[in-house]
Amino acid sequence: MMNLAIKSFTGKKETQNKYKKNVCRLLFLLLMLTNISSFSINPIITAKVDERTELLSIVFKLAGNNEYNKGILLDYNKQIDNHFANFKDHEAIKYARKIHRKHYISYDAVMSLAIHLKIENSQLSIIDTIAENSIEKRWKPDVINTFVEKLNDFYTKSDFNKFFNSNRNLYNVAENRFEGVLQKLNIGWYDSFYGQSPKDGYNIILSLTNGPSNYGPKTISKSGQENTYAIIGSWQADSLNLPIYSSRNILPTIIHEFCHSFCNHLIDDHISEFEKSGKIIFPYVREKLKKQAYSSYQTMLYESLVRASVVKYVEQNDTNKTKVLVYIAREQGNGFLWTDKLFNKLTLYENNRDKYPTLEKFIPEIVSLFDSLAVDFNSYKNNFYSQCPKIESTSIKNNDVIDFNTKEITIVFDKPMRDAGYGFSYGKGGKNNFPPIDNVKWVNNKTLRLNVKLDKGRFYSLKLFTPAYIGENNSPVFDDFELRFKTSKN
Repeated sequence: MMNLAIKSFTGKKETQNKYKKNVCRLLFLLLMLTNISSFSINPIITAKVDERTELLSIVFKLAGNNEYNKGILLDYNKQIDNHFANFKDHEAIKYARKIHRKHYISYDAVMSLAIHLKIENSQLSIIDTIAENSIEKRWKPDVINTFVEKLNDFYTKSDFNKFFNSNRNLYNVAENRFEGVLQKLNIGWYDSFYGQSPKDGYNIILSLTNGPSNYGPKTISKSGQENTYAIIGSWQADSLNLPIYSSRNILPTIIHEFCHSFCNHLIDDHISEFEKSGKIIFPYVREKLKKQAYSSYQTMLYESLVRASVVKYVEQNDTNKTKVLVYIAREQGNGFLWTDKLFNKLTLYENNRDKYPTLEKFIPEIVSLFDSLAVDFNSYKNNFYSQCPKIESTSIKNNDVIDFNTKEITIVFDKPMRDAGYGFSYGKGGKNNFPPIDNVKWVNNKTLRLNVKLDKGRFYSLKLFTPAYIGENNSPVFDDFELRFKTSKN
């Protein structure tokens, strides 16, 4: 799962208007994989809005799951609120709340069930050809049965199909606008790199409820057929509040989510071999990863292999080879400190395809890598951290009360920074307390200056969007940093 919930303010020499638009919109992967130059091929897949995923997303939105309450399509959100106003205490909604608390049904688990459902004659049921191990393991059989029963009642009584059909024009806009993205996806890379292909192809579902969250589940039939999915949220909108999709923003997400369908099962099939090292390493990066909704060593391993695989895609499909180093550094800054070593392992795999025709055959080498990291991971992390740039000083100290006429905020790093990139996200005070920024400029390779227009008697907060900051030594800023301050009333 790739959660893109971070809202950033970032750029180089952009106009004031563009700054303000990007406060709520710029994404981590936009920073990492700008202008991927993929092989342009004819699309062999299409992107569709799916009634099943919209249904499950809306149910868990009504149940209060945070990740399903981040949609930015305001008119669509209003329609949801109006149509389902009388169903917030329906038994399906209450049960969704219960299983969220008891079984941690959230994020990818919700979407996993959605693609395993079918709708026939206005009734929902599990696809009868599905293998027992296909659905995400948090869904126990008794939970599925109870939930689907209540879900059917909700579907009928809320007239969900009528709601879905009433928004067909909106869905058509989303689907049509997504076609341009598909033209730039090198779908053939997956078969070539992993040495195998999904037995039943690739599928893209557009979710207008999921906001910045994206998922990469798959279905497995009893006969072994596989359907691979990339479920793409909507996190950008035009002036009419209609969804927009650019290859610059969306393509990296698709690449990432499809990789999950190839990588996750490789980890699962060898989890006993990864268990010892995974349990040793995970506590050292738990804090970083939990902020990204990665709460177990298994998920850490999924994301590790997926993210290193994406770097390989970039290496082979982007003409700007320097992006490989930048991407590795940013993944390290997200807590995956070993991305460079795993990337090098995958290079070894690529150079020895006679010996390793599939990535599955290479998994023992990846197990060996994590075993070696676990021998003394504390020293490994300390050495890594010693190379990372850190904030040396700021012109405003945390929790200061400053003159509201203050026009500048400066941030000084202890090491030279590369590329003059920058980024900020909302702090503790959220969007409403994000300081108005007119301009951002690197004064030198260590000093960043923000020009601001502050109001009287206000509380402000902002966070450094750390993936945007990389030192000249290709080491990322690892420490989270939030600046909080108040302005004077007079």
